[in-house]
Amino acid sequence: MQANPFSIITQDRSPLNMLLILVFFILIAGTAAFSLFLLAGSAIFNMKINDFINISEKLPVSEISIVRFSLVAQQLSFFLLPSVLFLLIYLKRESGIELFSGNVKTTEILMVFILAFMATYVTTWTGIINSKLIFPQRFSGLEEWMKEKESKAAEITGFLMKTPDAYTYILNLLIMALIPAISEELIFRGVIQQVIRKLFHSGHLAVWITALIFSAIHLQFYGFLPRLILGLIFGYIFLWTGNIIVPVAAHFFNNSIAVTFSFILGWDRIAEAFSGDSVMKITDVPFFQILIGSIVLFYFWKNYRKIEGGG
Repeated sequence: MQANPFSIITQDRSPLNMLLILVFFILIAGTAAFSLFLLAGSAIFNMKINDFINISEKLPVSEISIVRFSLVAQQLSFFLLPSVLFLLIYLKRESGIELFSGNVKTTEILMVFILAFMATYVTTWTGIINSKLIFPQRFSGLEEWMKEKESKAAEITGFLMKTPDAYTYILNLLIMALIPAISEELIFRGVIQQVIRKLFHSGHLAVWITALIFSAIHLQFYGFLPRLILGLIFGYIFLWTGNIIVPVAAHFFNNSIAVTFSFILGWDRIAEAFSGDSVMKITDVPFFQILIGSIVLFYFWKNYRKIEGGG
C-alpha cells in the first residue's frame, strides 16, 4: 500500500520539522479559519469584510460585540486550531510532546491562584518600568507609532472591561480569560516550548525563548516586560509540573482577576486609580509579593524537579 505523503512528512519528528509543521498550520489552517470567521462576522454584523478586518481602527463604542467576535476569531484561528492540529499528530510519548505527564492536585491549583494574585502586583510594577523606557531620537517615529497602538489597545480594553451586569461579567470571563488561557497556553507552552526544548535540549532556554515570543506576539511594547514575566511564570510551572492544566489555570486566574475587579469596582475607577504614578512608583518594589511568588515557584520546583530533563 502506498504511503500517504503527508504522513511521511509528519513521521520526521525532528524539532525543526515540527516547527515547520506548526508554522504551516498557523499560516494555512489559521488563515483559512479566520477567513471563514470574517465571512460569518460580516454577515452577522452586516459589515464589509475590509471594515471588519480594520475594526480596531474604526471602533464604534456601540459595537463592542464586533470586537469580542474578532478577538475570539483570532484566538480560535491562530492559536487553538493550529495547536490542536499539531497535537493530533505529535501528542505521543515517543515524540517528546506531552500535556499531562504529571498529576494535578487541588493544592497546586490553589498555589497558582496565589501566584497569579501576587503576579498582578509584579506586572503592574514592571509595567510602570516599561512605560518609562524611552527610544533613541532616531527611533522617535517608531515610538510614536507604538504609543498610538498602545493607546488604541487601551481604549479597546476599556470598552471590553466595562461590566455593567453579571451577564457581561460572565461573557468577559469567557472571552478575556478562559479562551485566551486555553488557546495561548496550548500553543505557547503545550507546543512551542516543548519543541524548542527538544531543539536546544534545555528546559530553561525553552521557557525564556517561548516567554519572549509570547510577549512579542502581542505587539504591545509598553506591556512587553509584564507579559515576559507572565510568560516565564507560565513556562516554568509547566516545565516543573508537566501538566498543561497548571499554566492554563494560572493564565485564567491572572486574566480573571482583572475582569473581576473591573466588575466589582468599575473599570473607569480602576483606570483612574492606575493612571500615572498615583498607585505605584518605580521605587515601590513589591518585595512581599515577589517573596510569596518565589515561595510558590519554589514549591513547584521542589516537588517536580524529578521530571526528566527538568533543567
